[in-house]
Amino acid sequence: MDNSTPSTKPSIAAYEAAIGGIPECFDSLTGDSIRELSEYAASLQNGRYPAKEADAFIRAHFDMLSTWYDALDQLDSEIRGDVVEGSIPTWAQQYLKTEAHALFAAQQALLRAVAEYHHGTAGPLLDPEYGYAYQLSNSVLSPL
Repeated sequence: MDNSTPSTKPSIAAYEAAIGGIPECFDSLTGDSIRELSEYAASLQNGRYPAKEADAFIRAHFDMLSTWYDALDQLDSEIRGDVVEGSIPTWAQQYLKTEAHALFAAQQALLRAVAEYHHGTAGPLLDPEYGYAYQLSNSVLSPL
């Protein structure tokens, strides 16, 4: 039985190094934050435009999501590669699930921010506090 914790695994440390700083880039990401940052970046140098800066900002965030996904895929492969028989340890299942949830939340934050930036709204929110369900007037409804 594997009683080790995630912090004792070299593959976990490598994964966390690979995504270092990326998850935090999606905290507080909104259409307004994209607008403010792109306007500020454009103001720093003549010949730069907020729309171009916003495009670069958004593309960089999509690249970060890809980096995060690739690191998670690599981690999953390494964890599953260590299993000789049966399933992966419970701690590993939980760690991978937590990281996949965080990646999903970051992707949703970016997509919502892009929609808000371009269209002023992103529609109803799948609320993470309710397991990515819609909070309705009298209940919570999950699309899953």
